[in-house]
Amino acid sequence: MPIVIYSLLRLGLFGLCVWLLWWIGLGSWLSVLLAAFLAWALSYVLLSGPRDRAALQIAERVQARAVARAAGHRFSPNAEEDAALEDAIVDAGVLDVTAPGDEVGRSEREPEPEESAVGELEHAGEAEDLDQQPAAGSRDDRDAQQDRRR
Repeated sequence: MPIVIYSLLRLGLFGLCVWLLWWIGLGSWLSVLLAAFLAWALSYVLLSGPRDRAALQIAERVQARAVARAAGHRFSPNAEEDAALEDAIVDAGVLDVTAPGDEVGRSEREPEPEESAVGELEHAGEAEDLDQQPAAGSRDDRDAQQDRRR
């Protein structure tokens, strides 16, 4: 909560500076820029207490995360508890984790229809019909021309 309080105080100070400069007569984009610098300087001087409390809270959170990582925890205790519960449900077979469209009986080694079609396109053989000619300028056309020269 100290971080939110400090942020709101700085935002309020910025708004006050913009309003004050607008009230004085600086009604251009320059007033916003000047207000940002004024608010920064004033917050450095006037808001040292809330800034120190916010910095202390951030330091405590960083320290708590370092301790948790040293203990072998990657996530918060709640997240790890949820993951363990989900793993137990999946292991018990209560939850189906197959992706939509997956067939249960399909062998892992059997390629998907899309994969085999792509494979056929990548490894296209000779033209089956004799009247099929490779496109002009294609690799097959150049190979055929080289074969004719030999």
